Amino acid sequence: MATASELLERAAACRDVAKRAKRLAASLFGGPEKDRLVAYSVELEEQASGLEKEAEAVAPPVQQEQVQQQQQHEAESKPIDPKDSGHKS
Repeated sequence: MATASELLERAAACRDVAKRAKRLAASLFGGPEKDRLVAYSVELEEQASGLEKEAEAVAPPVQQEQVQQQQQHEAESKPIDPKDSGHKS
């Protein structure tokens, strides 16, 4: 069975390929090729989401708590208003 970090790496790779497929699809004028690329990018995003959920299930409870605390800390440290970012004019 894969570790949580391996699953998250695979999810990131899927998201990267999905972004590339979207960019390529945006460069096409239309037709079946564009439709297939868009569908492929959606499929990859869904696969990435599934891998992330699987990683959450595999991660030890302590690690899950640490990740949640880190996410909460990052959310709290982000300024709400760009004017409040600490830069003085």
